[in-house]
Amino acid sequence: MGRSQKVDVASTSNHIVAAGAGLWVLFSAESWNQALRASRFLLRFGLSGVVMTSSNAAFEPFLDPLTGVEEQLRALIEPVCAGAGLDLVVLQLVRGKTNDLLRLSVDRPHAGVTPGKGVTMAELQKLNHLLGDLLDVEDNSSPLFKDRWELEVGSPGVDRPLTKKSHFVDVVGSKVKARLKLERRSLLGTLDAADADGIVVDGVRASFAELDHVHVVYEFQERGKPGGKGNRTGKSTPRSSLSLSPSSSKKKPGRTPPPSGTPSES
Repeated sequence: MGRSQKVDVASTSNHIVAAGAGLWVLFSAESWNQALRASRFLLRFGLSGVVMTSSNAAFEPFLDPLTGVEEQLRALIEPVCAGAGLDLVVLQLVRGKTNDLLRLSVDRPHAGVTPGKGVTMAELQKLNHLLGDLLDVEDNSSPLFKDRWELEVGSPGVDRPLTKKSHFVDVVGSKVKARLKLERRSLLGTLDAADADGIVVDGVRASFAELDHVHVVYEFQERGKPGGKGNRTGKSTPRSSLSLSPSSSKKKPGRTPPPSGTPSES
């Protein structure tokens, strides 16, 4: 490794560092199983070339701030996304009776709706593995989930939600639908402008404080029929919506026994 890397994990029980040509693990773990998970997480970072930014770094806030456990998860997840060169677009924790589902939407920064600029399946797969190991370590240290939980990592898709101020700047000129908080109506039209205070949709201005939910409205383009008269509606190629989730949900070690015949994790 020509350049040193540092992985700063926001945890009270684990501090992991990769430096120079060697890999060093400094930890105060509650169990060897937790230590092994931390080591595996480190190796994936070191070998994949991902540099995790400091958990104290300033990230652009969501227009609708997260609270509680979702905010705890954002503080853990966003530095990993940034280190992988990706922007966290949506974080949603769905609580079930016995299972939790953590649903993430990520994209390349400033990708907007331009075909070919968005996140790839390979990037989603790498991020899924990195976050899975990190959340295993953190959840064992300070419980975040119930006994069983699943991680789903996907792209925003063509009707991508706009959850941060910078997202609006990236899609100026696109068609959007903006639902307002205090009025039972939505603004539907072309996003004419976006600044630090709000947006303009078809000449109507709304402040960010007025917005409830905004997403891009993908428009199918018309194209002429080859060799014929008139036009027909045809689908242009949109940015694909990718999603990746683990083949099986995670279980907390020691809380619920694994199914019979399932080999123990080494």
